[in-house]
Amino acid sequence: MTKLLRDTGVHRIKHITYDIAQQYLQDSKNLGFSNKHMSNIKCSLQRVIDISSPGKTLQTPDIEKEFSANFNSKNKNLLANKNRAYREYDLNKIIKTMSTSHVLSTLIAYNAGLRAEELLTIRRREEGKPSQHREWRSDRFHGREDGVRYLVTGKNGLTREVYINKSLAEQLEKLRFDTPQVHYDRKIKYELRYNLSGGNAFSKAFSRASYQTLGWSLGAHGLRFCYAQNRMDRELIDIPYEEAKSIISQELGHFRPEISDRYLYPFGK
Repeated sequence: MTKLLRDTGVHRIKHITYDIAQQYLQDSKNLGFSNKHMSNIKCSLQRVIDISSPGKTLQTPDIEKEFSANFNSKNKNLLANKNRAYREYDLNKIIKTMSTSHVLSTLIAYNAGLRAEELLTIRRREEGKPSQHREWRSDRFHGREDGVRYLVTGKNGLTREVYINKSLAEQLEKLRFDTPQVHYDRKIKYELRYNLSGGNAFSKAFSRASYQTLGWSLGAHGLRFCYAQNRMDRELIDIPYEEAKSIISQELGHFRPEISDRYLYPFGK
């Protein structure tokens, strides 16, 4: 439990909520922990949840697609040892075949490190608050160019700040609805603030464009790998490596600094 408190920034065991516990399990699975280790973590957390949230049962999650070794490709052998991040010139080729709306979604996801479904949750910073149960670093977005902070809500309800560069934010604001619009994606209800493609429709459009252009696809989640590697390789070069990993993990909506290694391969240690 001491490590969990340190990883999550929660100060006392009684402050561990169901969402925190479930996210911690997700991060543990993404790190490749064994089934036995996962079972031990889950049992320990469930004892806490039985007190703080009686009746709620923690679930052992599947590994997220962005950490899975099973690439979507017409020729998996070509991708067996491939870095999950798209090269810039490959991404430029993909963008040229996409519709205008999908291009903007791609650029925002690339620039802010967003999951496809998080594009559906973008809202202005003043329209809410980041999740209060965790301790956020003050040096997030260090080294970024001029931009605007927004909020998104990701896995297990974690709401975090993201940073979108100024020109993209200006394009985004032109798509703002007068009132939020209800939208369903994979049977989940969203209230859209912007007429921006996201979720399953965007994921499919991106993969289709990648196949058509390159003959293979790393999926839209490959854009998050691009974000992490760009941050480490270009914008955080004046920050100690371990500190930079911690910054990146928070910017991507994870609790643990070591999760950044999965994004930074082959640059990670």
